[in-house]
Amino acid sequence: MQFYLGLMERILYMLEHNIPLRSGTWNTEEVAKINEVIPQAITLKPIVYLVNLDAASFKRKGNKWLLQLRQINMKIMFQYY
Repeated sequence: MQFYLGLMERILYMLEHNIPLRSGTWNTEEVAKINEVIPQAITLKPIVYLVNLDAASFKRKGNKWLLQLRQINMKIMFQYY
């Protein structure tokens, strides 16, 4: 019971502070319990971004969106740490 209560307190804190659950460090037992109790929590997996970019544009950093995507990614990555 103490395990469950501690887990729920962590989850509540993260959700109240707009911290995505995927940014937490969870063990297998905790993930199973979260999936059991909160099935609407879509995923605890990290986000993957896909960009359709040819190798030449990437190497020369010639795509107009590349810098903006990098800045957005860095903002998201370090927002919760």
